[in-house]
Parts: sequence; C-alpha cells; structure tokens
Amino acid sequence: MVQVGEITVEGDNSLDKQIVLNEERGKILREIERLEKKARTEVQPKKKIEIVQKINLLKKELEK
Repeated sequence: MVQVGEITVEGDNSLDKQIVLNEERGKILREIERLEKKARTEVQPKKKIEIVQKINLLKKELEK
C-alpha cells in the first residue's frame, strides 16, 4: 500500500486505476445514501422493500 497525496494505492493497482476505483466507490456510496433517504420517506411497504434490496446489492458491490 502506497499513499500518494490523499489517494492510497492498494495492491497492484496503478495510480490511474486507483483513482477510477475511488470515484466508482464514491458514486456507489452516494447512491446508497440517496436510496436510504428515499427508503425512510417511502410509505408503501412493497416499494420500501425494493429500495432496501437495492441498497443491499450496492453494499455487496462495495465489499468486492
């Protein structure tokens, strides 16, 4: 693991690849936050369940 500025390069990734991975991770995190907010305000149980399932899928993607 090497740190360049604010970016930590993990494993065998190049700096460019790590930047792209960090951007993708940020997008997924923002989407999770948006969906969590939507789930809190949703009234219909079926739609709420669908939103929570999407959140869980995105969280699994982050673990990879």
